[in-house]
Amino acid sequence: MAAFVHLMETQIRLDIPSLTILLSQVILVVTTALLAAREGTLRNRKFWLMALPLAIFLLVAALSRFWSVMPASTVKRVWFLATVTLGGIWIGTQFRKREILLLYELLSVLLILGSYALILKYPKFATGPDYDQFLMWTGILMYKGYAGSIMAFAATVFLLRLSEWRSLRWPRRVFEVIFLGLAVLMVYKSNSATAQIALLASAAALLLGLAWIRWRDALRPWHYRAVGVATVSALLLGLLALPRLLALLGRDITFTGRLPLWRALQAEVAARPLLGWGFGDAFWLSDHVQRVWQVMAWKPGTAHSGFVEILLDTGLVGFAAVLGLLGTTAVLSARYLRRHPSRDSLFFPMWLVLVVLVNVGENLLATYELFFWLALVVMFAHAAQDFAGAAISPPPASMSADLAPS
Repeated sequence: MAAFVHLMETQIRLDIPSLTILLSQVILVVTTALLAAREGTLRNRKFWLMALPLAIFLLVAALSRFWSVMPASTVKRVWFLATVTLGGIWIGTQFRKREILLLYELLSVLLILGSYALILKYPKFATGPDYDQFLMWTGILMYKGYAGSIMAFAATVFLLRLSEWRSLRWPRRVFEVIFLGLAVLMVYKSNSATAQIALLASAAALLLGLAWIRWRDALRPWHYRAVGVATVSALLLGLLALPRLLALLGRDITFTGRLPLWRALQAEVAARPLLGWGFGDAFWLSDHVQRVWQVMAWKPGTAHSGFVEILLDTGLVGFAAVLGLLGTTAVLSARYLRRHPSRDSLFFPMWLVLVVLVNVGENLLATYELFFWLALVVMFAHAAQDFAGAAISPPPASMSADLAPS
């Protein structure tokens, strides 16, 4: 009887965050069970050796609840991280390249249509001045950095489609050109320099990839060394010239306050160097953030860099694991491209460049926003599966053969 009374007195939380966490838990359990039952890759030792950096990061993030300054927030974020990670492994191992591209293309179309509809219907809500008083478009994507980065990703999807121009029929060409234009316009109007630079770099990666596919048989080792030296030189020159270029354009040479913020966070990282303050937004919800706000009058709520945020939240251990995941994905992507030298395989270098660059200036690497983390895990899982010798099926000769309208 006493137990029954206690049960009746228990308050059952039905708020949206609780339901979201419950849903993520259900998805995680179901996805794990399906992967274990159906996917032979997950029983392959090679796969798990390659996934070691990913596993270490997930473990550090999960265990950080025990030293987090905001354990409840960390637990919530870890559930989301685990769910999206398992979902990314599911997509990467169960979907073919053409299906992955189609999935992202449909998502891009929906986001573009929704954003433009909101901009036209409620311009005061979907557009407005940013910190520098420039007009920015955000659409349905919350803030300019996120909107610009997602639209940059969408633009790469349509660019990849248009690289198959000759095999596309005219209705499909018109469709791809229109949505590429809408995506690029959103990137420009979002006023996110990070997204704009990332899109240009991704387009350059596509052009280099197309050139490699066409002339790879004629290339010699010295060609690769020359391209490597030229790429490193261009990056160094870009870093040196960027402040002057920003000044000429009338933009903030502190990257909209990011450089002072990162300097202010050095002391916080040094206070907990190995394992950080707890995964997610734990630091920013705690009283410790007051020390940063005393220096930064605009009171930032994130580190405004995915890499700095990882270092702050999970320390050097988590940071090294994420760098290991990026490095492993880069090596696997290069191997995949050599093994499958087709244009649709170029989404690996394009998206990897995009994920890295958008996270230099925006916090979009698992701790706060999860879309680019999902894209990274999908890339890793798909390439790792191919390396482990458990590919779903031979890749199609052309991604457009199955997707072009009849």
